[in-house]
Amino acid sequence: MYYPFSSLPKTFQANNLVMLGMIDSEIVQLWEGGEKKILKKLKYLDLRNSKLKTLGLGMTPNLVQLDILECRDLVELRFPLHCLELIDINLSHTKLRTLDLRGDPNLEIFLESPAYILAKLHIPAKFPKLKSFKLGGSKLTTLDLQGAQNLKKLEVRRCDNLEELHIHSNCLKLEYIEIIGLRTFDLALTLNLKRLRLIECSHLVELQAPEDLGQLECLEELILSECTVLRDIPNNICKMKRLERFHLRNCVAIEKLPEELGRLECLKELNIEGTSIRHLPQSIFELKGLHIFGFRRLLESFGFTSEIQTSEDKMNRKAVNNIHPETIAGVFKDDLESSEGPKKLIQ
Repeated sequence: MYYPFSSLPKTFQANNLVMLGMIDSEIVQLWEGGEKKILKKLKYLDLRNSKLKTLGLGMTPNLVQLDILECRDLVELRFPLHCLELIDINLSHTKLRTLDLRGDPNLEIFLESPAYILAKLHIPAKFPKLKSFKLGGSKLTTLDLQGAQNLKKLEVRRCDNLEELHIHSNCLKLEYIEIIGLRTFDLALTLNLKRLRLIECSHLVELQAPEDLGQLECLEELILSECTVLRDIPNNICKMKRLERFHLRNCVAIEKLPEELGRLECLKELNIEGTSIRHLPQSIFELKGLHIFGFRRLLESFGFTSEIQTSEDKMNRKAVNNIHPETIAGVFKDDLESSEGPKKLIQ
């Protein structure tokens, strides 16, 4: 419901209030005249897209969920020394320059995206309940999440100044990572990871992988997109037993794939469009049901044609010899952009 006033009146009785929602309101401060009324029972506060400028959470000691999305005038958010109940914060599209979460060790979900002004983020030394962390567009140079050993999902997007990302060395519950723009990343810290997406990491030169990549036995998706200076794919990537999707779209500096890529028995998608790859390892032609995505000229050079071949045609390929008759499906880039969707060219 639209609230047309800049604050709550002094006469407003909220002693038993559990949820307060004033979306798209004109509210600038919570109480008229800067009065500080303690709302001990308030658990849910939703001030999305309001004109709020400052907010002190000392007035809401038992708050569980705070949503101040699109509060574009918000410049200050004050946490009390101990904010033990708050588990969910959405601060997207605010003007916060500094944020101190050290008084809220029980936080489970944090959303701050984009946050083009945020330059300082203070995080508790121990963050045992944090499960989901999303940060976008900040000016942070370092992000230290070593205290969040139970983290399950991490998204860091367009933090162009970010040089260091620290994750707990035993972060066994982390299943999903998406990072847009990062200089370095160590896979050794994410042994139970299922999905890893590194996108537009223009400074990422090397993908640091543990010596025994077989430890990453849970990884199902590895997306490396527009990592323009990344040159090498480590050979031990071939030990990822469950990998199903491997994308290198627009990684222009990559010239070759590991020769033993065919050991990835679960691999179903390989995207090499926009790379400098001119050779496909012979081993991948033994993989059943693999779809290769790439540009027309490149795939045609490997013997793929633009028509679905018959079973007789499959046995008479000249461009690539000794291929299993039900292995490869090539998908041309031109076909991906058609209204009918991608075509399977060889089945």
